[in-house]
Amino acid sequence: MFKRLLGFAAAALVLAASPALAARQALPLDAAPSHYEVAIRPDGAAGTFTGRVTASFETKAPKPAIVLNGLDLKVASASIDGAPAVATIDAAAQTITITPASKALLKPGAHSVTIAYSGKIYDEAYGLFRVEYDANGGKRRMLATQFEPADARRLLPVVDQPDAKAVFTVTVDAPKGETAISNMPVVKKTALKSGATRYAFAPSPKMSSYLLFLAVGDLERITTKVGATEIGVVARRGAAEQGRYALESAARLLTYYNDYFGVDYPLPKLDMLAVPGGGGFGAMENWGAILYFERLLLLDPKTASTDDKMNVFGVVAHEMAHQWFGDLVTMQWWDDLWLNEGFASWMEARSGEALTPEWAPWLAAAAERDRGMARDSRAGTHPIVQKVDTIEEANLAFDDITYQKGQAIIRMLESHVGHDAFRDGVRAYMKAHAYGNTVTDDLWRAIETTSGQPIREIADAYTRRAGVPLATVASAPCAPGATSAKVAIKQSRFAFDDTRGAGSWPLPLTVRALASDKTTRIVVRGDETIDVPGACGPVLINAGQNSYLRVAYAPADRAALAGAFSKLPAVDQLGLLYDFLALGRAGDQPLSEYLAFAKATPASADPLVTRQIAGGLDTIGWVETGRPSEAAYKAFVRRTLAPALARVGWDAKPGEPENDAVLRTALIRTLAGADDADVVAKAREMYAKDSAPAALRDAVLTVVGEHADAATWEQLAKRAAATPSFIEKQSFYFALAGARDPALAKRTLDLALNDPAPPRQLRAQIIGAVASEHPGLAWSTFEANEAKITGMLDPLQRNVFIPNLVSSAYDPALADAMLAYATKAFAEGSRAQATAAAASVRVRAKIRAERLSDVDAWLAAGN
Repeated sequence: MFKRLLGFAAAALVLAASPALAARQALPLDAAPSHYEVAIRPDGAAGTFTGRVTASFETKAPKPAIVLNGLDLKVASASIDGAPAVATIDAAAQTITITPASKALLKPGAHSVTIAYSGKIYDEAYGLFRVEYDANGGKRRMLATQFEPADARRLLPVVDQPDAKAVFTVTVDAPKGETAISNMPVVKKTALKSGATRYAFAPSPKMSSYLLFLAVGDLERITTKVGATEIGVVARRGAAEQGRYALESAARLLTYYNDYFGVDYPLPKLDMLAVPGGGGFGAMENWGAILYFERLLLLDPKTASTDDKMNVFGVVAHEMAHQWFGDLVTMQWWDDLWLNEGFASWMEARSGEALTPEWAPWLAAAAERDRGMARDSRAGTHPIVQKVDTIEEANLAFDDITYQKGQAIIRMLESHVGHDAFRDGVRAYMKAHAYGNTVTDDLWRAIETTSGQPIREIADAYTRRAGVPLATVASAPCAPGATSAKVAIKQSRFAFDDTRGAGSWPLPLTVRALASDKTTRIVVRGDETIDVPGACGPVLINAGQNSYLRVAYAPADRAALAGAFSKLPAVDQLGLLYDFLALGRAGDQPLSEYLAFAKATPASADPLVTRQIAGGLDTIGWVETGRPSEAAYKAFVRRTLAPALARVGWDAKPGEPENDAVLRTALIRTLAGADDADVVAKAREMYAKDSAPAALRDAVLTVVGEHADAATWEQLAKRAAATPSFIEKQSFYFALAGARDPALAKRTLDLALNDPAPPRQLRAQIIGAVASEHPGLAWSTFEANEAKITGMLDPLQRNVFIPNLVSSAYDPALADAMLAYATKAFAEGSRAQATAAAASVRVRAKIRAERLSDVDAWLAAGN
């Protein structure tokens, strides 16, 4: 990757650039593209393609050349305005400079650049890539594209950055019997003498290059219509009907989004394409042609669980929200990526609340907020709005801060200004900036205008600073006859490590006295003592859990909350559980107090509350591994969760809440992990008889894989190799990857590295899954097979995947080894995930060394 543009023509461009652009890997837009007409002829078997592009530019001043981005492209010929031109490729800078052969300066005005070229088709999911899959006893191949953040340059010479929006007109030659899909509908099909079909697509709207899409394969399509928009699910032949649920969900979502955003979806069609396999991402919001890996779009009635159904709806909701936040209105540069991803994550839950309220989506989103807080509570965090200069840095910005913290901050601000005022601000923002680019302040201005509230102080405090606020709370003793509570709030920065310390944020809070139903909204700045009307006594801070902070209560208040816990709304029960677990892990209060909450929570609690407890007990159980108290701890887990499993049972009940189905699978996994003999035996029996219902199939496979012996491992491997379904292959291979036995885990790693059976697209995923259970083994395997494993990854994925091999560990030596590797192998600006992964290892090591003695004593006391 490059830090500057090179060569004579490029030097002139750099001089013309603004200071901000000069520091970035960006081309200045004094030669602004307006239209690309691109024709592609792929050869999937050879792994190559040929292309021809005619790009229209408008220049503002005399220029010696036109510079575009290009990577792994070979230029056959070039012209400017019909006259011969010379193409100079700078592989390091990823640029192609087109200079008139006459060396005459280009006059200000309109110019046309035509380039004939060839390029590569990749085996990993970036650029134009290919996927092989089993079909009718043979092999078939599908081609698709993935360009975010900056891989459109691998398909065509293009100004490949989000602020260089242009119209794209695409033509592609598809082999005989195959179909082509792009962002827009087909306007013409031409049969060629070779037997191929030439697909010509309508011009796209003005859009960023990373949203361009192309797919070719033996495809089928099912459709429905919402108003004038045709919605389609496109999949390999024979699989499209499995996308029926996604199609029906998309129709409901499109109606909702058209209303919420106040701007109708502007394209004539919206396709959702299911691609076999997997990559370093799950789905991609290409405008009018969203790419999904099959597991996130297709539901096989024989294997799909309620979790799968929820995941499909959530991912479809996320990607469709991008058709507005990201596609219609796009961030100016990757600094403001959260305008795409944070808002799409928020809209998953917002649309879910409207369309699937039975799933309690905002309750479920509490887990997402906690993920963002966990990432924000240790070294390696960063502000939501962050400085991004390079493409590697842009790729690393796709993380829990951008997605989960972004979602949480939007939820907080929406709650602060009110639903209607926030929605009206979003509508105004969409209308004002349609087909354009924005920065974060553009959104705040729109919401301030519609709400009449100055929100920028709060917004900037959470989007331009890293860290999680900690409110330490103590209620004052009650005076005789008092009808309000006095509460002292002190602020600091919460963290699991040395990033904790002083800090103050404007905290938009909803508070209420435990003895009253009356809520009060207030913004707390700094250390304050507040009056809470309604009743004297302990107070619940952040009632409704809409604000982004941790709350640490004084011991007397914690005792009062424990006594009132069962009467609190489920959302506040979740908030207390997540806070108590985090504060216990950080050493701010005893970790055993979280276990006491878990013990006291009845089996009849909201299923999402019980699911949180199952996950929290798993979190503590991992750092208990190998300690003298491990057996006692697992016994506690079994005693705590068995009543909940007894309540929901193994079989779904008619009319049961769907979240009971989600809880059932979580309980089976957690209890099996705690060596519950009955659960393990039941799962093995279901596997042996192939009698597991669809909703439990993955959970049963997880248990069987975790507790596998050599014979079971071999049987799972055979079934993985034999099934033609990519989704089933993933399930079987992930079961193998979860084997607790280190010898079997090593066999799984060897399988991923050397056996031809696992599909190429699953190999890295298998290795990553083994790493979550055996990080030390995965790291030593990586050290011994570095070239082979890095060859499975796209270049930008390496900076994330490799550090994550050790991210679940609790041995600081593994963190040190990984950081030593990252220092040598990654550019200085590309080590953010390495820093974050190492921090998570050290946090776990500290918990293991310093926090668990309290748990040991609590268990020894008979709990």
